[in-house]
Amino acid sequence: MQGSRYAKWVSWVVSLPILFSLAVSQSTSLSSSVEYANKKAEAEGSPFRWKSKTVPGGSMLVRVLADLPSGASRADPVVKQDTLALIAKSEAVAGRTYPQVEDIKLLKDGREVWLLKTGRDGIAYIVDFRQSAQGGTDIGISKPQSYQKD
Repeated sequence: MQGSRYAKWVSWVVSLPILFSLAVSQSTSLSSSVEYANKKAEAEGSPFRWKSKTVPGGSMLVRVLADLPSGASRADPVVKQDTLALIAKSEAVAGRTYPQVEDIKLLKDGREVWLLKTGRDGIAYIVDFRQSAQGGTDIGISKPQSYQKD
């Protein structure tokens, strides 16, 4: 009886440091992954960043919007309407009707991030305006980009 208590105690003494080092290793690995992913996203000019979130059973990476300045779109009113019409068409395919722009974030390279009013998770479109060879403005929009609001 005394020997089995000692064996249990020894197994805990040996197991706890191993379990702790595994937990620290996973946490360090996740932190390294977040750091790497954020450096890559920044280098690519992405308006999104990554952060770790604790969930039951562990941690996971979630995409969030980078800290970007808000500002007015450089598009004139007609181009803004055309852009919103393109976004509305894309949103309709996803089953979301009547999109409304909540905010516009400005990227250093001249692109804009149009944020839609949503209930929970965020939806963003990366918008690019270019002078058309025929005159006027060409509008480029990304696919809808989901992210977690803080």
